[in-house]
Amino acid sequence: MEGWNEVRAAYRLFAEAEVTHSELIKPHTTATKARAKNSSQKVVLFIQDTSELDYKKARNIEGLGHIGDGRGRGIMLHNCLAVVPVPGNPEILGLAGQIPWVRSHQSPNLEIENISQELLRTESEGEIWSEMVESIGEAPAVNSMWVSVGDRGSDIFSYIRRTTALHWYCLLRVTQNRVITKPDATKGHLKAFSRSLKPMALKTIVLRGRNGEPKRDVDLQVAWSPLIIQPPATGNERKQQPINGWCIRAWSVDGDLEWILFTTVPVTDTNSALIQLDWYACRWLIEEYHKCLKTGCAMEKRQLNSANAKRHITWVFCGRRRAIITATPN
Repeated sequence: MEGWNEVRAAYRLFAEAEVTHSELIKPHTTATKARAKNSSQKVVLFIQDTSELDYKKARNIEGLGHIGDGRGRGIMLHNCLAVVPVPGNPEILGLAGQIPWVRSHQSPNLEIENISQELLRTESEGEIWSEMVESIGEAPAVNSMWVSVGDRGSDIFSYIRRTTALHWYCLLRVTQNRVITKPDATKGHLKAFSRSLKPMALKTIVLRGRNGEPKRDVDLQVAWSPLIIQPPATGNERKQQPINGWCIRAWSVDGDLEWILFTTVPVTDTNSALIQLDWYACRWLIEEYHKCLKTGCAMEKRQLNSANAKRHITWVFCGRRRAIITATPN
């Protein structure tokens, strides 16, 4: 955009009721999906995460929801990057999906919310993970493996079930200590079982620097095992079938770092376990993506007077952020 006239015209477009975010972003996500389907590499990672766009200073904007501890106001933006996990130099294919959404305008009282209420709220919000996969569509039937990668927020039974139903694979960090069936056919709990496994391999990973600290090498012990996760005892998923998968635990001897991962990608030997740690480590790309969104693209400073317009403008920067991240050194 060359001048203020063009900027004002764009802002008017974003504010139009007939304009929808899904249609604005569709050409980019369609092109990304085509690149994923046509990739010469067998594995394509679809790395998901949610970021909060904070507009608490914009008091007059309607349609915003609560964020953070409930005191802030803004928009939740769930993004999915398609990435080919080339060792040492992952290739970003583009933005495979983007879903802006708004929490209830009524903030939850976190101080009095009981466990059942929290689970109901978080599981409802967690549907965004499977909705993202379903919006991208069914994975190719042959010669390709699409893996949805998520952090602790994606540890949701319905997400795993709905994703595998579309011939996708899941790789996620465990947060819930689920009931499982162990290889000896006895029942147990996922976290306790994974922590009972003896080290089976060693791996060194590079942790990116945070808060001004430099990146560093961390030596990890690694163990893995097949298992079956059982459906929740309560809720809509309680009558679903158990899901077969594997756990992978990676931990430092000093206890400073621990990853407990659940995966539906077969773990048949040491290499197949260690490579999935590399895949999960690619999550730094989505973190950089969100950092570019807030700093390089200054999304939270855009002068738009409605929540819908603020949703629409996120589309403008999808390709630019990809270029910025691609240029970011490891």
